[in-house]
Amino acid sequence: MHKHLRVALLIETTSTWGSRLVEGIASYANMVGGWQFYLEPHGKFESLSIPREWTGDGLIGRITSQALADQILDRKLPAVNVSWYQFGRGFIPACTSDMQATANLCAKHLIDQGLPAIGYCANWRRQGFQDLFAPKIANCAKQSDIAFYAFDPNDRLISGMNWHDQLTELGRWLKGLPRPIGIVTIDHVVARQVLEACRLNAISVPEEVAVLSVEFDQLASDISLPHLSGVDGAPRKVGYEAAAMLIRLVKGESRPDEDQLLPPAGIISRQSSEHLGLADPIVAAALKYIRENTHRPLRVNDIVSQLAISRRTLEQRFIQSLGRSPATEIRRLRLERAKRLLVDTNVPLATVAMNSGFEAVSVMTRLFRREVKMSPSEYREKGQL
Repeated sequence: MHKHLRVALLIETTSTWGSRLVEGIASYANMVGGWQFYLEPHGKFESLSIPREWTGDGLIGRITSQALADQILDRKLPAVNVSWYQFGRGFIPACTSDMQATANLCAKHLIDQGLPAIGYCANWRRQGFQDLFAPKIANCAKQSDIAFYAFDPNDRLISGMNWHDQLTELGRWLKGLPRPIGIVTIDHVVARQVLEACRLNAISVPEEVAVLSVEFDQLASDISLPHLSGVDGAPRKVGYEAAAMLIRLVKGESRPDEDQLLPPAGIISRQSSEHLGLADPIVAAALKYIRENTHRPLRVNDIVSQLAISRRTLEQRFIQSLGRSPATEIRRLRLERAKRLLVDTNVPLATVAMNSGFEAVSVMTRLFRREVKMSPSEYREKGQL
């Protein structure tokens, strides 16, 4: 059955999330013998539907409308939803990234930057999208006892505005916020508009406003100034597991009682969220120096020498500003760099360790086992699926 399975993929192909989802699906299909795919290029906000003439065995897609959900149910077609859209839920199982874990990760990333408040921007282009992420990120801020501000496009009628007026409205909201603040956006499209609105209103990013997208898109990041940070939602892993779920449905197994929610792989940190505008200039300078030198075996004494300050004073000011020591911050950023290299490259572990500032693979492995609860090899395997 696996060799001749005909599967429709209704997934946008213009984003990193979509293309890597397809890669994960293809990885599973190749493992079991290859499938015949129906796949056409789609944009992020296109209306998706099953072609009337297509007949096949199953479907994996972003179920972005009730009409598409009805098509699937009318055809009694085994299908898996890989999006946060709620259409067909209860009838069409989902395999996607864990929304709550994503909200937790976003909040932690911004709070770890020393930011005292979080803002959130929804997307006004997603027709029919029930934004369940907004209350989750708001609750994360509440639990951390920091202020939260939401930009509600429905209150501002922004969807009917042209691009320039949308930026004006975003700028008006941004100028009214306390600063510094971290802004979380539902996707990279809105994130880029926030960056542009900041530029037009002379708001410094990330010193005054740090920006983090709930999804990471490589192209969007590369063309943004500064480069855009985002959540690595582990799309290859999501695609792989969605394909495995579809096989079970095609075999006639019952729909799972619960959706399969996969934890995000981490934050792909770029300049837009690397907040250095802390109130303490010594801590800000130290953080900048650490980030610029995570590729080498950095020591706390190196920072002390660079800033001409006593170690005791440096440690006290770190604790006061961030609630953690300089040594802890070095380990945290070193670990994040190693994670990115493990997932984004295929270089040997020794090279990952060397380029992440670890003295040896064994030192890196001990830190991974303590903090991530798995070895670097296991992390790479999970992240690259």
